[in-house]
Amino acid sequence: MAVLGIQTEACISIGLKHRLHASYQKSIIERTMEYVKDRTEGFDDYYPCKKLGCNLSHVYQWFVLFVFLHNLSKLVFNDSLGGGSP
Repeated sequence: MAVLGIQTEACISIGLKHRLHASYQKSIIERTMEYVKDRTEGFDDYYPCKKLGCNLSHVYQWFVLFVFLHNLSKLVFNDSLGGGSP
């Protein structure tokens, strides 16, 4: 029986195919994840959850808003440069 890496096992457990990426793709993914992580840490610093038995729905709602505003800013920025949709 082959020993699988932790990433492969994690992908299998949630039904995803494990993929390998080129260095350039990995750096873009890593920068994006750091950007999201920094913003969510800031959110937690300013709006910590003090509810007992919290289901984190407020964090999910904030994350949806964050993604919406991020995409909207990209759309507005591209339009101001005369470009099309992102």
